[in-house]
Amino acid sequence: MIYAGIVFYNKRIRDSKLIPMLTAEGFVPVVYDNSDREEFTEDNRNFCGDNGYLYLGNGANRGVSFAYTEIVNAIKSKGQKENSWVAMFDDDSEVTKGYFENARNIASNEENAGICLPIVKLKDGRIVSPSRITRLKDFKLFESKEEALSYVGNGITGINSGMLINLSIFDRIAYDTRLFIDNIDHAFIDKVKKAGIGIRVFDGEIIHSLTEFELPGMESVKVRFKHFLSDCRYYYPRGVRFYHIARRTLKYTLKYRTFAFIRMALSKTLEV
Repeated sequence: MIYAGIVFYNKRIRDSKLIPMLTAEGFVPVVYDNSDREEFTEDNRNFCGDNGYLYLGNGANRGVSFAYTEIVNAIKSKGQKENSWVAMFDDDSEVTKGYFENARNIASNEENAGICLPIVKLKDGRIVSPSRITRLKDFKLFESKEEALSYVGNGITGINSGMLINLSIFDRIAYDTRLFIDNIDHAFIDKVKKAGIGIRVFDGEIIHSLTEFELPGMESVKVRFKHFLSDCRYYYPRGVRFYHIARRTLKYTLKYRTFAFIRMALSKTLEV
């Protein structure tokens, strides 16, 4: 069985294009609603109840890592067998037919017991996951799907969307709930590696949006940047933390032509 964990934030789940596709492909949706506005939470709770989807949430935005943890705990509480899987999705992910076919093949093979990373692309075709992590905890992107599928080494990492995870590994590791939204996936994979759990890349594609690459409106980027600054202290070692803060601050400052990001970075850095 494959569960699909999807996190929503201040959106109506009834408008989701992803959930009908997941159910049509035999995945079992488990929804965590991070919405903090009653107009969304009430409608979402009713919609999930009417359609038999497991709904989780408490009317507050507790962050993505907390939401993933609650999704996993809810599935485990059902007493599922070891060969059950969960795939985590962002609500705006576009999933291809090839992803579903390969995910079902993986789940039906009892020898697979780790995590499996799909090929995740931006709309312009760039592959953003999996990638290779460097000594500075930076990411080197693969130039082609063939290169990603053939990679052998301990440097592999990837993002959450579409990540297929055998439920049994949550008996050994867990998400870091101190992280609100940034680097949750990479911190999780770090734990997977330390536990000696297998990681593989599979030929299933997802189209995804990433703020760092696509840079939407400034106000939404400022909200995300605030969380990034907080998450940095939990993910990056002190020696490289300021490198990542400085690099992203410079990027946003040049892009949006404002000193707001410098002020935010200095304010947060002085707290550390």
